[in-house]
Amino acid sequence: MNTNKAREEIIDMFKNALKEDKIPWRQGWMIELPENADTKKAYKGLNRMILMMVSQNRNYKDNRFCTFKQAEKNGWKVKKGEKGIPIEFYSIYDVQEKKILTSDEVHEFKMKVNRGEMTSEEYDERIKPIIRVSHVFNAEQIDGIPVKELMEHKVFDESNVIEIRDAILSEMEPLGFRTGGNSAFYSPVGDYIQLPNMYSFRTAEEYLSTFLHETSHATGHESRLNRNIKNLFGSEDYAREELRAEISSAFIYQDIGIEPNKDIDDNHKAYIQSWIEVLEKEPNELIKAIRESQDIADYVVEKYNRGIELIKDKGLKIEEMDIEKKIDEYKELARNTENDLKLAYKKMDELIPKENFKVISKTR
Repeated sequence: MNTNKAREEIIDMFKNALKEDKIPWRQGWMIELPENADTKKAYKGLNRMILMMVSQNRNYKDNRFCTFKQAEKNGWKVKKGEKGIPIEFYSIYDVQEKKILTSDEVHEFKMKVNRGEMTSEEYDERIKPIIRVSHVFNAEQIDGIPVKELMEHKVFDESNVIEIRDAILSEMEPLGFRTGGNSAFYSPVGDYIQLPNMYSFRTAEEYLSTFLHETSHATGHESRLNRNIKNLFGSEDYAREELRAEISSAFIYQDIGIEPNKDIDDNHKAYIQSWIEVLEKEPNELIKAIRESQDIADYVVEKYNRGIELIKDKGLKIEEMDIEKKIDEYKELARNTENDLKLAYKKMDELIPKENFKVISKTR
């Protein structure tokens, strides 16, 4: 099967799930990530999502996969008549140096473009994607493969929510964090995340899910992964960014070892139609979105891992700006100090973005 045919199957599978009001990256969730039975490495990005969705459709309970050759190498045998699953292997190639680049090297080339040291045309001419399609089989399609060892799964612990949040924030400075109000959003203008107070959420898990969604948006800041995130609500670019934030936050959940809630809330339902419209118009946008979502997840998980160590070593505690408390303080200032009336209200206005700020937002 060629690359285009494989992608068509993947995109159709994804769109059909959305049309059934199913969120593909939440449906058929596997607590254990799909992994290669030979190398023991977890699949990532697009391949992770493909294998999770196919596992649900075919009702596979085993999370292990491998190619026909890998099965042969280990003395296993793919059962007669079994159909493989097409997955993609994607690499970035430096034409000038004639080598495959690491993610860090790719990021450095992108930063050169941002700094004006290389034009976009020079980047496109030098840096090329290489894609090949391979077929893998689930362990349940293979004879002779050892029985899978049972693993102890990590249970969601509400007490860890603040630790996870603060670990990420500590390594994403100068990203700000504010608490209060009735909306959850990331402000590209002010470079800060604002969430309602934790007690406003139905569960601690919902609070964490919303935080990771807004954190995913924050990675688009020019000082981080530099995406176009100043998009007007309802635009196609807005839908594209929401798609990335949703997929990447699900990947982050998996990568830090938490099984997210499978429920679809009203916010998901509100976005489904816009995602379908984007994918109908530009089918390959899905591939690009998933690939960038994995980059976002890798970035945030790296910050999380570093931040956890910092918290353990130094007992770091992130200070929150309590919006409601600040507004009360400014109101009191306005009442008691007539000369500072304009200043007081100016300070209040600075706390929450104006409607015309083009804020990336998600309210739970």
